[in-house]
Order: sequence, then structure tokens, then C-alpha cells
Amino acid sequence: MIAFDELHDFYARYAEALDDGRLAEWPAFFVEDCLYRIVPRENWEANLPLATVHAESRAMLRDRVDGLEKAMVFAPRYYRRFFSGTRIVSTEGGAAKVRQNVVVVQTPIDKASTIILSGI
Repeated sequence: MIAFDELHDFYARYAEALDDGRLAEWPAFFVEDCLYRIVPRENWEANLPLATVHAESRAMLRDRVDGLEKAMVFAPRYYRRFFSGTRIVSTEGGAAKVRQNVVVVQTPIDKASTIILSGI
């Protein structure tokens, strides 16, 4: 059984790695045969399969990191992720289905912070 404290620590380490810009560490938070999707609310509610990000393995996540690190050009900024309402919905075979809220805030060097993502 997965303890809530372990789950909380996992998400804290996950957010810390991303917030500190250690993108190369991000795929290691997933099992090799994973599914990672970011689905816009409108698509989710309409039961449409189109996802903004879709990766079916840790290798695909590594590829996403490579693309971000090599191809993306943007003004310097900081990101912070905030999780709340974390709840273990079910467990099976050592895996947990978790539901939680997330807010991602970006702070450009010369501008005020803005929320860029809010979701479940």
C-alpha cells in the first residue's frame, strides 16, 4: 500500500525538479511503459482524444525534454507548481490512482507572475 506521506514527497520532488529547471530528471519520475497526457478541458468534457501533450513511454518523455532543451527559445522566467487536495482514489498492484489539483505560475524576469495552468 502506498502511504500518503510517500505520495506527498513524490509530488514535492517532482515539482522541485521541474521548478529548478532540471528537466532531464523529469522522465525518471515515470515507469518505462507510462502514459502522460495533457488534455484541454474542452476536449475532456467533449470526450475528444486530442491532447496538447501525449507520450506513451519514458522514451517519448525524454524526447520531449530534448525538444524543449534544444528547440525552445523564450525569455528567462521562473515556474512554480502547486499541488493541493491530493487524494488516493484507488490502489492496485503497488500502483496508485491519484486525484489532485494543480496550479502552475510563471514569473518572467521583468513582469508580474501569471497563472498559466490550473487543473486537476
